[in-house]
Amino acid sequence: MAIVKSHLCKSCGGLLNIDLDRQLYVCPFCGLTYDYEYFREDNVLELADRALYRDEFGSAKEAYEFVLQKDPHNFAALRGIVLCSGKWKSMSPIALKEEVNMEGSDPALLTALEKAPAENREFFENIRDSLNILSEYRRNETDLNKLKAERDTHSKQLNQLLTAKAENNEKLSSSLYGLLMEIDELDRLKLIPVAIAILAGIVYATWKTGWWLLATIAVIAAIIAACYKISKALTNRSLNAEIKPVQEKVDKLKSDCDKIAVQNKELMEHYKELTQKIVAADTEYLKATSADDTDEDDLTGSEDTSAED
Repeated sequence: MAIVKSHLCKSCGGLLNIDLDRQLYVCPFCGLTYDYEYFREDNVLELADRALYRDEFGSAKEAYEFVLQKDPHNFAALRGIVLCSGKWKSMSPIALKEEVNMEGSDPALLTALEKAPAENREFFENIRDSLNILSEYRRNETDLNKLKAERDTHSKQLNQLLTAKAENNEKLSSSLYGLLMEIDELDRLKLIPVAIAILAGIVYATWKTGWWLLATIAVIAAIIAACYKISKALTNRSLNAEIKPVQEKVDKLKSDCDKIAVQNKELMEHYKELTQKIVAADTEYLKATSADDTDEDDLTGSEDTSAED
């Protein structure tokens, strides 16, 4: 006798009998009947899953869509078209944001959200929410990179202005020190008697002409020093006027970067929580379907043996 493949009742799980006259599968336990075409769906799903695991996403999608034409609320088919859209074999890659190229507005995902049974809707809602979070995270990353580049440009400008101000404040001392450092040590020693001679000349001239010469020199020196200080103060004032808006811009850019960084950290934490739920639920689903297939195969083998007897 030919071996007849058995099927299980989708309602109670009982082994179905075949009514050849009516061409139906009949459940002897709860009385439900199924036409032959009903179980073609299982075969198509099996073919779709095989195509999916071979990375034949186009063929797999067509098979899943065929199932949905007959049963628009079939979770396995809805899950399948979402996987095909993401080019994944399972939901595991969603936990790695680098491997996600979908968005929350993906047509396959929208279809799954619309058609999914109430008990499965949360699964697809978590996928949508995680993808929306990832999209926001990526937009923030783009904005953050732009802000960092702008901040670095203004920081460089600020450093140049601060350096100019420091050089202006140390202009005389640094100039004298630089000039002194350019003179050889031997030449610096030769300057000592020259300085002593100049000082002695000033003292002698003061002794001969009176204190008015010394006072005149002091006044001239004071005027020169005052002009130098005024020049430095005016230069610093001009530099401060340039520094202030640049400093404010740098501070604002740093604050904006910090805010986005904190926001992205929170987004990633939420994203990880959601994707962990998705992967866990998907793993549980795969285990359940694998167990169901094993049980059905065992029952099929039992009936096949009986048929042969």
